[in-house]
Amino acid sequence: HLVPRRRFAEAVEEAQEAVALDPMSAIARGFLGMVCLTARQHKAAVEECRRAVQLAPKLWLLHFFYGNALLVRGRLEHGDGGVLNVIAERLDPLPVRVPMRSRDFR
Repeated sequence: HLVPRRRFAEAVEEAQEAVALDPMSAIARGFLGMVCLTARQHKAAVEECRRAVQLAPKLWLLHFFYGNALLVRGRLEHGDGGVLNVIAERLDPLPVRVPMRSRDFR
């Protein structure tokens, strides 16, 4: 509620309080990282998002946050074919189930 009102300093403080209440919460750290990113505290954003990914490496949202923080910080790695996406290569593929039969609801 504070970020849309452009009250970034207060938003960072509240996010830091949430992390202080539960330092092992990957979600709290991830959101702190994103709040820091919007407050233009890029170094802190990268660090908090990195810690969040370390706490919960299989949560895709945290990888998304971390990737955004790295992108803003200008730390994407380049390979022979362009930008190398190192974040997505660490995720396990999601099982996708396709229904074998469909129901007719007419």
